[in-house]
Amino acid sequence: MAAKSSFIKGAAILGVAGLLVKIIGAVYRIPLARIIGDQGMGNYGAVYPIYAFLLVASSAGLPTAISKLVSERIACGDEYGARKVFKTAFRLLSVIGVVSTVAIALLSRPLASANNFPGSYLGFIAIAPALFFVSMLSAYRGYFQGMQRMTPTAVSQIVEQIGKLAVGFTLGASLLPLGPEYGAMGAMIGVSFSELLALVLLMGYYHRVKRDMGEIRPTHKAEPRKKIISALLAIAIPVTIGASILPLTQSIDSFMIVNKLIALGYPADTARAAFAVLTQYVYPLINMPAVLSLAIAMSLVPAISRAVAQKRGNDVRDMAGTGLKITILIGMPASVGMFCLAEQILDMLYTWRTPEQLALATQLLQTMSVAVMMLALVQSMTGILQGMGKQMVPVINLFFGAIIKVVVSFILLGMPNINIVGASVGTISCYTFAAIMNIIYVCRRTGLRPRFLDFILKPLIASGLMAAGILVLYPLFLNMVGDSNTIATLLSVIIAVVVYFSTILITKTLNSTDLELIPGGSKLKRLTKQADLD
Repeated sequence: MAAKSSFIKGAAILGVAGLLVKIIGAVYRIPLARIIGDQGMGNYGAVYPIYAFLLVASSAGLPTAISKLVSERIACGDEYGARKVFKTAFRLLSVIGVVSTVAIALLSRPLASANNFPGSYLGFIAIAPALFFVSMLSAYRGYFQGMQRMTPTAVSQIVEQIGKLAVGFTLGASLLPLGPEYGAMGAMIGVSFSELLALVLLMGYYHRVKRDMGEIRPTHKAEPRKKIISALLAIAIPVTIGASILPLTQSIDSFMIVNKLIALGYPADTARAAFAVLTQYVYPLINMPAVLSLAIAMSLVPAISRAVAQKRGNDVRDMAGTGLKITILIGMPASVGMFCLAEQILDMLYTWRTPEQLALATQLLQTMSVAVMMLALVQSMTGILQGMGKQMVPVINLFFGAIIKVVVSFILLGMPNINIVGASVGTISCYTFAAIMNIIYVCRRTGLRPRFLDFILKPLIASGLMAAGILVLYPLFLNMVGDSNTIATLLSVIIAVVVYFSTILITKTLNSTDLELIPGGSKLKRLTKQADLD
């Protein structure tokens, strides 16, 4: 129970921080989009997928590997070995950071020319230092997560976003008169600065923890550094490959979407504007609920690794079940709510130049809302599998999902009546395939038997009632507040959340064990018991 409670607590800390990060990011992105316009955001969107792809090597595989190895050694009482894993990984990540920074700087002009945004080379150069800072930052985050100390990672993520907001927005606005590509460059400088700020913060955390722990002496046979590197790479390489698949397909999207739309007869500026709508307005909204499932995944890796190391099979099964249920309870209402309020949310957050742009964004967001649930499942199941030491399984499943995405997107993008919506359908196909395959594997390996009533039917009923409430109440709220879409939308979201969680509690979708594990769940447990007595 303690292990499961610890994993939920860690997920809650990272989840709250993730939501704050997304909110701060939206505050940053919305005025930036208004100032630098579609062309500026197009330059921003042309750089970011490639930056994210290069970032994967340092921010995905190795932090997960560090977290897993540190957790296993702490479970065996080898704190000295855990510290040695961190130091070895830190050196390795420093080298990766230097190589990736130099690579993106040298290839800035060819990359900018290839994606039809020639001015975006300035953004590539501005964001290059961030790759070095993130590499070292990831070593610290992996170490703290392996110790199941999620607060340092959470705080650093928030500081990172605040730094990006303060510097990126200021420089983006200041450099805009030189051209939209310079406005995008200013935003990229903000990214580099924010990573440096977060790195300095975590370095301070590490030295404070090291001082508090005092001198640690070896209690186990010392591992050769080469063996540690081999163990790190054995985990990191498949995880990195898996994590690079989606950024790679998004990079392919950045080349394919614009070129396919131009081939259909759209002017280049129109094609780029449509690409910007998808990548800079729709994708961020789709990814916002995913921060919660990503937090679950990040917390599951060390928790399940520790349970596996201590041969506690029942805990592995129970944590996998809890992780799956909570993911569904988060992902399903997020998908339904985003579909029902797509136009209202977009109209509230962004200023649209034409009704046609808003209509396109609404169509894309409603289509992509299905992906919210599937992406959440992919992330949480990946965390479970990585904790079990089966890191190749989600990689293989996502690889075949990515192939499906590219094929579906390529075919549908070429159809005039579907065009850019085809990219959304391709993404949904990818996530759906990978999610289903991962769940099947987890259930077979752990003996987990999800009950249809609790895992599917009850959340579906709650989501359906929530959707009905939105459709009925939004027009009433809009009429009450004098046609203020923002107020009506926010009121609708608040009522939707209340309806959903009330239904979850009334139908007892969360059992007593689940409530004990969720932060604040003990109070809900007492309330439900009191309601039963009444």
